[in-house]
Amino acid sequence: MEEETNSALPKSAVVIAILALAIGGFLIWKYGLNKKAAPARSVEEAAIAGVLPEITPIANPVGGKLPELNPVEKANPFKDIYKNPFE
Repeated sequence: MEEETNSALPKSAVVIAILALAIGGFLIWKYGLNKKAAPARSVEEAAIAGVLPEITPIANPVGGKLPELNPVEKANPFKDIYKNPFE
């Protein structure tokens, strides 16, 4: 007994579609992406182009009065008890 297969598209239409995609892809690869890259700038041009403006220093908001950087020195209860023999 032979089974009947009902396909939505005939085999010839599928083959034609695959060939069209292959030919289109080849043409795009060969001719469509053939754009030339911009030439690289020389080192001298790159060095001259990126000159930064002078920045004036901002006034110090602290005014020379720096906070205590290590508050642990004040809170260490064992500071005077143990003496390091290597110091």
